[in-house]
Amino acid sequence: MRCESLSHGCSGRAARLLVLAATLIPVAGCATLTHVPATHIVMVNGRGNPVDPTGNIGCRGKPDSCKDPNEKSRHLWILPAEYRQMDRTAPVLSPGPLSSAGPSGAYSNSYDVYLKALLEDLTRNAPTRNNRKQLLIYIHGGLNTQVGTVERAVELMDAIPKTEYYPIFINWQSSLFSSYADHLVHIRQGESWDGLGLLTTPVFAPVYFTADVARAIARAPIVWYFLAQNWVKSIATTEVQVEVNTVTDELEREYRQDPTGNTLKIAYDKQDYRRPWQAMLAHATATLTIPTKLIGSMFVDAFGKSSWDVMLRRTHMLYHTEREFFESGKVAIDERKPDFPTSHIKPDGAVSVFVRRLSELIRRTGGAKEWEITLVGHSMGTIVLNQLIRDFGVAATAEPGGQTGESVLPFDHIIYMAGATTVRDYQDTVFPYLRSNPRARMFHLTLHPKSEIRERFDPGIPYLDLPPRGSLLVWVDEFLSNPETVLDRTVGRFENLITAIHNTPDELRGRVHIKAAVAGRDAGGPQKHSDFTEYLKFWRAECWWSPGVEYPPGCYDRR
Repeated sequence: MRCESLSHGCSGRAARLLVLAATLIPVAGCATLTHVPATHIVMVNGRGNPVDPTGNIGCRGKPDSCKDPNEKSRHLWILPAEYRQMDRTAPVLSPGPLSSAGPSGAYSNSYDVYLKALLEDLTRNAPTRNNRKQLLIYIHGGLNTQVGTVERAVELMDAIPKTEYYPIFINWQSSLFSSYADHLVHIRQGESWDGLGLLTTPVFAPVYFTADVARAIARAPIVWYFLAQNWVKSIATTEVQVEVNTVTDELEREYRQDPTGNTLKIAYDKQDYRRPWQAMLAHATATLTIPTKLIGSMFVDAFGKSSWDVMLRRTHMLYHTEREFFESGKVAIDERKPDFPTSHIKPDGAVSVFVRRLSELIRRTGGAKEWEITLVGHSMGTIVLNQLIRDFGVAATAEPGGQTGESVLPFDHIIYMAGATTVRDYQDTVFPYLRSNPRARMFHLTLHPKSEIRERFDPGIPYLDLPPRGSLLVWVDEFLSNPETVLDRTVGRFENLITAIHNTPDELRGRVHIKAAVAGRDAGGPQKHSDFTEYLKFWRAECWWSPGVEYPPGCYDRR
């Protein structure tokens, strides 16, 4: 098979591929990468187990061929071509130095060896700024193929200056097709039905598929109502938008009066900078494509909802695998502890194991005085990021009541880019951490509300878009999730964040920053959900926050 390079932009725009979920036809593609930066990647499959990111073609028989930096590793984008799962047991190695991806003397598929190589490389090569080693942890969002996440890591390694950060990429399995396939074949009421459970697949898979279709048909009037409501929001000023404008006016006034004080930092321009002809053309084509949008919305509701639920499950599996609950003895042995009793076992997800090792390293090498960690999450990556903060960022003290905490890992910069986590999850996670770490700062990067509502997928003919309009976050709020209150809607939508901003404690306001991109393609900022990772240099501090709505020169590049 001839391999051709795949563009990460395809995976970045994968939100609109939900419309194709009904077909479930994996498009075969193959990427050839000269060198995969394995010491900068923690890659995890849908079961929460670590996998080898260095290739998924030809690596099972002769794995070393995918480890040689002078050879090209091959990565196939198709469902059966899974990345090889790593071994959790203690490795048996012949002598040999560790390379960037494992032992060069004798290959081991051990996760222990892999993490040891990663952490050793981090210790040697993490740059120092302001007398502290700089680590950046980036977590991508949903609807990304595994191959796409590896390709993006390769590209970002070239883009992020080695003198600024040591980047680590958390690559988790979040593609549309694998998620829906899991829903049909494997996942039943929160459990993986593997082994003998697969014998029920011929019976249950058609039932689950039929139920998805039936639900979409029954819910069609509801979904169409929300489509119409979003169309109204794109052309008129609603009560919610009036409330948002009122609150932002007040916040901006407070910030202007005391820009360096304990006031929330905000940059927002309510003006829509589209040209009149652009607005007219967008409305005209939206009217012409109403039939395709009505049909497409049913596909989104039918197959997107189930896929979204599996993706949410996978964010949790990064920290807690099913082995903890059904094979706890094996988990204990892998942790080099007695297999009984198992009350001492720790979370077994690949990310949990990695962050525990990272925590031990940071404690041994000076702690927060010597290290500074920047967390960046895009879309669903903020859900993963939040659990990382909850599990490893704050530890309860022995003080009566247990209301205070002390920072464990120095997450000094927390950046949400179009966060798909809920407002409630953000408040319950980040506020306690900000209290525990006085140096920590929070940064929200969002689209303009108008850009959010009217986002189009028109890769062929501009303005001629067939699927329903709206960003992934709009789809999540309106179709894919079931928010119980407004606090259960996505925090990455500016209007959701601002209408709940009064919940921000007074003592923390000076450390929270909110920047909404200007509306209008020529405005020099993100206009689509995927723009944050495709065009924004999110590793640069001036791109997280700067006074004014425009991004500083060099932050946003659409060339």
